[in-house]
Amino acid sequence: MNSLSPHFSVIIPTLNRDKRLRLAINSVLAQSFTDFELIIVDDGSVNDVQAVVNEFNDARIKVVINQQSLGASAARNRGIEEACGEWIVFLDDDDVFYPNRLETAVQGEMDIPTAIFGFCAVEKVYDKLNKAKIFLPEIDEATTFALRLSTSVLTVRREELQAIGGFDTSFLVSEDRDLVLNLVVKGRDFYVSEKPLVKRIFHNEVQLSKQIGFYRQARTDEDLLKKYSAFILPKPELYSFISVLIANSYSKCAEHKKAANYYSTAADNASSEVLRYRFKALICRMKSFFLYQNKFS
Repeated sequence: MNSLSPHFSVIIPTLNRDKRLRLAINSVLAQSFTDFELIIVDDGSVNDVQAVVNEFNDARIKVVINQQSLGASAARNRGIEEACGEWIVFLDDDDVFYPNRLETAVQGEMDIPTAIFGFCAVEKVYDKLNKAKIFLPEIDEATTFALRLSTSVLTVRREELQAIGGFDTSFLVSEDRDLVLNLVVKGRDFYVSEKPLVKRIFHNEVQLSKQIGFYRQARTDEDLLKKYSAFILPKPELYSFISVLIANSYSKCAEHKKAANYYSTAADNASSEVLRYRFKALICRMKSFFLYQNKFS
């Protein structure tokens, strides 16, 4: 690798969110560790993203443009193609980094030199509710934890991303879950920061990922379950967790019978009596909904 290459390439895909993009860029430029490049991928914005970037007058920022919107996965892959850093760090344009986000990643690399990726805890902020919650990982539940979060918590060796072909663009949703599973099935080392280093903002604005509904979300996560079944099925906690994700999505689109079946799978593989009781209560609820629908249909 060229000795002049930065240690990190931070990639921000963006689409028509100038105000939030400014906050995201500011959070990167405020990092205590400064050996990075920042790649902004404009995924077909109507707004002038280059003009926003010019406000910062920082040579570490580079803008690449998709003439039309290709979606989050393709936008991130474009950023990976342009990247020169040893490590890739992702940031959604509506999230922000804590000032020590990159510095802590460097420490993780030093602690586990064989790691191919790492992730961190996150602070989830709900705009509408004016509240926040910290999500902390536990080492023995690392995969399950990572699947609950966004790409903004991930740091991945660039060569590993290139080896797996980046994000699978056939996934319109759950592309981040697919990437995490694609990495962990290798059985290679990773590091985890238990400190929150990313602030993830939940709001009502349009997301770069396609808005395609809960039914498609459920079907996509079913595809993930099939794709990685050899890895997931022998791990009861992970199997239970993904079953809950699918059940929740089916429940939200009134597919109550399918939801009940997945809650049942979750209960069978749950790690505690409390969880099993909770899932069985949801099964009863879904079956009640299903019987009610059939009675009046």
